[in-house]
Amino acid sequence: MPIPVHHITMTLPRCITAACICCLLSVGTATAAPIDIAGEAYNKSAHVQAIKLFRPLAAQGNADAQAMLGMMYLKGEGTARNYPEAVKWLTLSAAQGNASAQNNLGAMHFNGDGVVRNYPDALRWFRLSAMQGDKYGQTSLAAMYLNGHGVAKDVKEAVKWYRLAAAQGDENAAQVLKRLNQ
Repeated sequence: MPIPVHHITMTLPRCITAACICCLLSVGTATAAPIDIAGEAYNKSAHVQAIKLFRPLAAQGNADAQAMLGMMYLKGEGTARNYPEAVKWLTLSAAQGNASAQNNLGAMHFNGDGVVRNYPDALRWFRLSAMQGDKYGQTSLAAMYLNGHGVAKDVKEAVKWYRLAAAQGDENAAQVLKRLNQ
């Protein structure tokens, strides 16, 4: 038996409306990515939970998770401070181009935290971070030039990097520029 035409025209708008409602409801039930869930745990200072969430992501090669895990081992957040683990995870992340990991690895080499103090390695990692626009890498690199650590003292080069960091809101860089009358 054929369906009457008036029946089709009456149900088509209802079908479209139902489809739209389903689409809208599904948008509201989207789930957060695992890295975001781990980051939320970290931001809430649930460090033990965060480290458990970051660890499998880091093992799968997620550079952001590796950087966070390395930093947490470096600071002893959610775990005991563990320099070898910090170096391991930061190196993996830094090799993938993560600017934060590059800066933290540079700091480890600069300070001799868990590694032999090595200014040339610190300079290399800080430069990679700074060139990606990381304000912390920029201030670290600037300080090396200003103080002549691992590189010839070069105030002009230091000012260049401090200005880039200050333009991103880095207060420490702005204060150094004031002291240098720049």
